[in-house]
Amino acid sequence: MTSFDTDSTRPPPNIPEFASFEHQKENIVPLRQGRSAALLAHQFSAPSSDLSAERASVHAHFADELAHLDDLDDPLDVFSRYIRWTLEAYPQGPNHESNLVPLLEQVTRKFKNERRYKNDPRYLRCWLLYANYVEEPKDIFVFLMRNDIGTDLAALYEDYALLLEKMGR
Repeated sequence: MTSFDTDSTRPPPNIPEFASFEHQKENIVPLRQGRSAALLAHQFSAPSSDLSAERASVHAHFADELAHLDDLDDPLDVFSRYIRWTLEAYPQGPNHESNLVPLLEQVTRKFKNERRYKNDPRYLRCWLLYANYVEEPKDIFVFLMRNDIGTDLAALYEDYALLLEKMGR
């Protein structure tokens, strides 16, 4: 028997059942990088009280890390991990509980004058994500270009082109 021989009636244990989140598929906001099926299965199969407690615990952990940013060599890393976790933990998109938009506002303001982050892909991703939640995303791109934020990175121009295409320009 080889390691590939399995009982064909059941999927391997590490692959989540699609049925565990299939009933919510219309409510899941797609991410450019895709979503983890295992995390989706966990999000939609856990009791809401357990999920709320788990989320509150992680929010508290990140709040503690954010309170000690001055002690870190790379404070942007905390924001980057927090944003990535938030996107995964709230598959239906940002809401008041997720705190995503205020978090994006905080990180974009905090480092806008930091030269070391001007062309950091993580920082630019924060700005580009934030642009999705403002009324006039074009203003974000104008600000980025005028302040030399992300101007050495292709992602800035790719997302700006997508925005202009959406606007019919």
